[in-house]
Amino acid sequence: MRLLRIFLTSASVLMSQLAFADEAADQALRMLEVSNTRTQMEQLATQMLELQIQQKPMLAPYKETMSDFFHTYMGYEALKDDLVRVYTNAFTADELRQIADFQESEVGIKANRLLPQLSMEMAKIAMERISANVDELDAMIQAETDRIRKLQSQ
Repeated sequence: MRLLRIFLTSASVLMSQLAFADEAADQALRMLEVSNTRTQMEQLATQMLELQIQQKPMLAPYKETMSDFFHTYMGYEALKDDLVRVYTNAFTADELRQIADFQESEVGIKANRLLPQLSMEMAKIAMERISANVDELDAMIQAETDRIRKLQSQ
C-alpha cells in the first residue's frame, strides 16, 4: 500500500509539472501570436536578404533561391518549437501571460510594429560605421600580425 501511495504521489507531481509546462508553452505561443512574430520573422528574413544583396550585388541573380533558403530555415514554422522552448526556459507561464497582455496593449502593438524596422535601421548604421572605418581595422590587424610574427621569431 505504501508503494502505491508513493507511486500516486509521484504521478501527481509529474502530471502537475506537465500541466505547468503545457500552460507555459500555451502562453509562449499566445505571446508569439500577439507579437506578430510570424510576420516579423518573414520581414526580417526579407530585410536580411536585401541587406546581403545591397552589400554583395553579385548575389542578386540568386535572390529567389536565397529567399527560399532563408524562409525554409528561418521561417516561423521552422523555428516555432525552438522559440517556444527558448521562451519557456526564460519565463514562467505567468510572465509570458503578462508579456502577451502588454503586447496586446496600444503601446505593445506600436512596439511590435516599429521594433523590427528600428532594429534593421540600427544594424544598417552599425554596418555603415564599420564600413567607414574598415581601414582602421585593417591597420589594427596588420599591427597585431606584425606583433605576433615578432614574438614567434624570438
